[in-house]
Amino acid sequence: MSDEVSGPEFPRPDPMAGVPRLPPGTIPRRRLLDQLSTDAALVVLRGRGGTGKTALVAQWLRSGGLDRLDPPAIRVAWVTTEPSASSRASYWLQVLDEFHALGLVRDRDYQRDSIALNGSGSDVDAAVRRLLTRCGEGLLLVLDDFGPPGDFWDEVVTDLVTGLRATSDLRVVAIGRSPTSLEDPLVQISLPMRILTDDHLALTRDEQAAIVDASHLDLEPEARAALLDAPDSTLPMILRYLLALLRNSTEPGQRISSERLRHVLRPAVQREFSRRVPDPAMLRFLEITAQAPYFDEALARTLTQEESAADLLARAERGGAGHWTSSRGRTVFRYSDHVRATAASLDSKRRAPEAVRATLSEVSRWLAEQDDTFTALEYALRAEDLDHASTLLARVFAQLTWDSGQRIAALVEELPVARVHLHPILAMYRGLMLNAQRGSQLQALEYFASAAVMSRARGSKLTPGERAVLWVQESAAMRLLGQQNAAAHAARKAAKVVERDADHVLDELAQTTSTVLVQAGYSLFYAEGVASAEEVLQRSRVLARQQGWAPQANRSHADLAAMAAFTGCVRDARELLALIDPEAWPESWLNGYHGAMRNIAEAWVAINEGRFPDATAELAVLRPHFDAIEHWELIASPLALADTLAGRGAAAEAWFNTTVRDRTNRRTPPSVVDRASVTSRLLALVTGSSFLGASVRRNSPVAAQTKALESLHLTLAGQDAAGVASLAAAESRPVTALDRMLVAVAGLAAAHRGAADLDPATLSGRVLAILSADELRWPLALLGSAERERMLAEVDAADRNRLAEVFSSIPSLVPATPRGAAHVALTPRERLVLQELTETGSRAELAERLFTSPNTVKSQLRTLYRKLDVSSREEALAKAVTLGLLGGDDARKAG
Repeated sequence: MSDEVSGPEFPRPDPMAGVPRLPPGTIPRRRLLDQLSTDAALVVLRGRGGTGKTALVAQWLRSGGLDRLDPPAIRVAWVTTEPSASSRASYWLQVLDEFHALGLVRDRDYQRDSIALNGSGSDVDAAVRRLLTRCGEGLLLVLDDFGPPGDFWDEVVTDLVTGLRATSDLRVVAIGRSPTSLEDPLVQISLPMRILTDDHLALTRDEQAAIVDASHLDLEPEARAALLDAPDSTLPMILRYLLALLRNSTEPGQRISSERLRHVLRPAVQREFSRRVPDPAMLRFLEITAQAPYFDEALARTLTQEESAADLLARAERGGAGHWTSSRGRTVFRYSDHVRATAASLDSKRRAPEAVRATLSEVSRWLAEQDDTFTALEYALRAEDLDHASTLLARVFAQLTWDSGQRIAALVEELPVARVHLHPILAMYRGLMLNAQRGSQLQALEYFASAAVMSRARGSKLTPGERAVLWVQESAAMRLLGQQNAAAHAARKAAKVVERDADHVLDELAQTTSTVLVQAGYSLFYAEGVASAEEVLQRSRVLARQQGWAPQANRSHADLAAMAAFTGCVRDARELLALIDPEAWPESWLNGYHGAMRNIAEAWVAINEGRFPDATAELAVLRPHFDAIEHWELIASPLALADTLAGRGAAAEAWFNTTVRDRTNRRTPPSVVDRASVTSRLLALVTGSSFLGASVRRNSPVAAQTKALESLHLTLAGQDAAGVASLAAAESRPVTALDRMLVAVAGLAAAHRGAADLDPATLSGRVLAILSADELRWPLALLGSAERERMLAEVDAADRNRLAEVFSSIPSLVPATPRGAAHVALTPRERLVLQELTETGSRAELAERLFTSPNTVKSQLRTLYRKLDVSSREEALAKAVTLGLLGGDDARKAG
């Protein structure tokens, strides 16, 4: 028989061997025992000490739990973590020892696996795999005290999950105090599982009473009630300990009064409330109403079912527990912070979790009626009233500040993962939060997927406002994941919902409607360019102005100003920026994501006017957000250009290209890569570098700019025919003012070098027309001093004075011919391959860096080596340095 399938030599007949005995006074907890009798492969019980986790599982097993499983388990292995378990291997050695003691592992297998578990990583992998697959059939494995402090538990979790997937009849119950990666959303999605936490494990009022009755102590009614309300008495261990204290301090048959109870237990909080609120009805009223941050008489009556709520509130006020005040135009009652915190804590301990959640849900709906939507959302999440929470989140998600967003994210994170996946707006929000955290993008994908599926499934049940928010959230998610077509599709869906059901959406979402349109516009911008985005952003602007939403109107002005600046319409950008009301900017919007487009637009206007330090200052305030903000390329491009025009070209180019290399990956939108490539080409012209960035798509909105800059580069390198050919390609596709200006500048450079069929006077007229219509100046920095002199000579006196003023504010930065560039003509892709060669010679690493296959890299290297007339990486780098094809840091690396 193979070792892989060797079975036990002496299986024990008693399936309960190793299961702990039940402590005295244990009562049946049917609601939890039924949850353990689940078809789930994995059950996690996580709670603080004293919640009775171990006793609960033992009780379940001893009451026939194995037989209630489907299929039934035939044996139990109970493993309690020992202090000596300080690594993955030592933990599994302990499990192996237990399995061997139970007769689940043969002696020879035990010896072999003991050695393997003390070996290398691959040996440990094989031993754990054998252990779980060989012994797992029909086994219930209970892991007690699972996951105490230690950095190896993630590896153990991976082993367990792998074993559960490989062995269909293996069941695992993990008992612990600390969260582990067993509760990771990916694990919960990949395995049928159930999680019981403190809220589930806390004793209900009836269970507390049953434990007290089982003690056979003679308690006066008031003492009994006080005992049940004592701090932490919802923990079985604590309640049994309190009963033991009473038994040991009381004569047999003695009736225990509340005074005796206080003397023995002395819970500080209970003493204070018993002294100040001796009336049980009043105490109950205080405890329940304290769950609300504030309330009125009607809500108090609803929560407590007390018709005398007015009298009880009057007594609370007289006793100094709270006072009446005004909130949002309504008179409400507020408890002091101390009273509210203490009473709410007692209520959460005294009542069942379900009852407390029902109270919180009622409070949430009342708060929403008071337009305290943020607080209402927090309460809805705490109540796990997720339908209501979804509606509230749809209304306020766009207004969440960093702090409030973090609070909401934390509450969503605490919810049962399976329930979050069933609510598309919450799932999408959770996914967006995870996607913003490094290392959590894979988890985010699971939430994005479930949100998409559930939104389709629940489409008819969603309100127009919820549909709009869900579509725009999906659009943002797809945008961040680099799925631009999907992002554009979802963005158009969101905008269409707003347009078709404008009145309903406005009633539901109010000012968030504007943000829906803004985010839809951003997705269209990143997917298709300015033209597609402007229409939607313009609708946001009109809506904000119609509704009198000054902050949203400011943002729309800024967004449209940035779009105008990107296309070279500087006049429009300046006019839109002038419409912004500085007093209407929320503090949280300044110098961050919501206000970034204003900074970017102001920077482009400053560059265009020759105020380069002002441009740098506008963008510098965004530096703290640079690593997290999705507009990083829109910030980096004008920042690098401003530094270059200020005389720091080499440093600016090195920083920009390094930033692009670090920030781009498979998920980077192609439009971002294209715009970054345009900036790289522009900086290369200024510095004389030969690095032109990544290739640009033929249908890209910036294709004309790319060809114009390529024409300039070739013309300056002495490749006149190639320069004219690129210019012709650029002239066939100009759309924006910036396109036309760059084409005109490239044409002037070619014409002044004798290119046929190019009329300098006509081209100068185009430049002047753009200056008049759009006030676009900064591209004239790409005209050399000789071209400028010829332009001044070719225009009339009025235009000459105007051009001279422009030239005085925008310096000429185009240098002499780039070093050696005329000798070897490399494509942009070949230049990128050459640059990456300075980092590594491994084809596999090159393929990963270039987002292609090793075979493609092999072909590209062969072509590159042929053009350079070399046969190795070392020769290629040496020749590239000699020809000036590598500059700055790359040349030093190659050297």
